[in-house]
Amino acid sequence: MAIALHPFPPRKDNEIPKAATSLGRKKSKPDNQANDLDEARLQAVISEWVWISTLGIYMNRRDPSIVLKKEMFNDKFRHLTKGGLLTNILHGRRYNTILKPDRVVYRPNQGEFLAGGREWNLWRPSEIVAAPGDTTLWDAHLAYLFPDQWQRDRLLDWLAGVLQRLGVKPLHALLLLGEYHGTGKSFVLRVLAKLIGDANWRPLTQDILASGFTGWAMRTKLVIVEELRTVSKSELANKLHPWITQPEMSVNEKNLPSFTLDQVIAFAFMSNRLDAIRVDTSDRRYLVLKTEAKPQLDAYYTALYALLDDKVALGAILAQLMTRDLGSYDIRGRAPETAAKDELKRMTALDLARWIAENSDETPYSYQAVTLKEIADAMPHHIRCSTGYMIEAMEQSGYYAFPQQIRPGGRAAKKLRVWLHPGVENQRELDPAQVQQLYVDERPEFSATRPRVVVKDW
Repeated sequence: MAIALHPFPPRKDNEIPKAATSLGRKKSKPDNQANDLDEARLQAVISEWVWISTLGIYMNRRDPSIVLKKEMFNDKFRHLTKGGLLTNILHGRRYNTILKPDRVVYRPNQGEFLAGGREWNLWRPSEIVAAPGDTTLWDAHLAYLFPDQWQRDRLLDWLAGVLQRLGVKPLHALLLLGEYHGTGKSFVLRVLAKLIGDANWRPLTQDILASGFTGWAMRTKLVIVEELRTVSKSELANKLHPWITQPEMSVNEKNLPSFTLDQVIAFAFMSNRLDAIRVDTSDRRYLVLKTEAKPQLDAYYTALYALLDDKVALGAILAQLMTRDLGSYDIRGRAPETAAKDELKRMTALDLARWIAENSDETPYSYQAVTLKEIADAMPHHIRCSTGYMIEAMEQSGYYAFPQQIRPGGRAAKKLRVWLHPGVENQRELDPAQVQQLYVDERPEFSATRPRVVVKDW
């Protein structure tokens, strides 16, 4: 007797369905190869795999990293059909067949199949259950790394912000700096990974991030990079910045079609280089914390890392973070400013950016609207550089390249491209007439005809 299986039966979150379930439907016509099928073993395949129609791939429900194309899928299970094509059989059935969601999504704290079965959710719940308990070792280690309470609170805010709002995209990343190796910076993030769940985080290297392949993003809430080397604007930073702040990213994996995925990834970086990544003066993407701690004895770390296998201890840490009062802190907002971030800015500033900052009260650096030529003409000879280098320095200094040209000298005059000073309020919302008035007001050869735009201190 053939067993009917509805394509999207209701089931508990993350539950693998039983091999066969009768829904009381009429017996379907036998398949052409029904006599050659190992039906009992076939049901296990049906329960364990899904077909993602828009990508043309089979994915394993127990381990979504296992992906097969049709040819590979047929080869793997050819023994069930005595030489026939299993895909033809499964796709020829209306019932008692493989699940066929349209797309993959990643939505924490939601069920495995969403939107009536059209979406397959790759989030898997953590095994750690929050329960009040002893957090002495955890608290002591954080105090050892960050004896300054203010820094420690910022770290705890970020950790709690990620956990309390798993379905929200964090808009700033965590960067932990420390000159010494082996102090246990990574332990803090390994605890976070355990609390989020082993299936929901990825330990990546800088080379993997820079490779162009982003298949890791499909199943990820947390990315940890343990050894971040110096990143310039022209390299990885161009990828990191949108990944940190944008709600979507392109998933590109070998031998698979690329697609766009809604993402809620929290990025956390560690480095022993105090100039690990270049940030501009107006940066809002990185919460930078620096530890001065030196390594302790091996016995200290043996006891510490044992916590990673202690579900009760992890449950106590989870309870602590889930009940933490975050006050005005928002994981979706601007990263809090820190002394470590100010130091990072100074260490990674370009010579030109440093010069602009040091001479910010002199013209033309104090102009609210300025051209690159005016900046270049004012630079000392030992600092002058290419246009590309100047653009990088201007961006790092917080200037905004206004996208439209202005013509301050009238219709017959030459059009100009200008940059807006970092102190100009609502830089991106001004219209060309307002920007032109800013330019005119600050130059004696023009007559001011409109009120000045209010600027903040810089």
